Amino acid sequence: MARILLKTTIPHAEDDWHIGRFSLLVRHLRDEGHDVTARDRVVDEHGDDLDLIRLADGEWRQLWLFAVDVTGGLTATDCNNIRRFRALGGGTMLTRDHQDTGSCLVSLGLIGAAHNFHSVNTESDPARRQ
Repeated sequence: MARILLKTTIPHAEDDWHIGRFSLLVRHLRDEGHDVTARDRVVDEHGDDLDLIRLADGEWRQLWLFAVDVTGGLTATDCNNIRRFRALGGGTMLTRDHQDTGSCLVSLGLIGAAHNFHSVNTESDPARRQ
């Protein structure tokens, strides 16, 4: 089965989208036999996420990134680490919510370009900007 890192783009905040809010998903994946690590964002002295620094080292084969920030939850180094992970064959699942929540995904290049937001990478058709 897969070794999966479930990761949020924000540090733990009890009244926000911390990783505990995804506990049913974590339990389901583990029940299916997957090796799941579920963590909120924890950073080093430069602001780079500690798990994303190690991402390409082979501990995980998949990254499930829950982009729940509204203020740019990925650093340039985080984005480079995710790109390196993908280049080495790692799988990614990116998800976010409405409006500009998770707009840090556009910093990931082509895989982030699939997401449209209210203020960045807006929908090309003005009629769909809702």
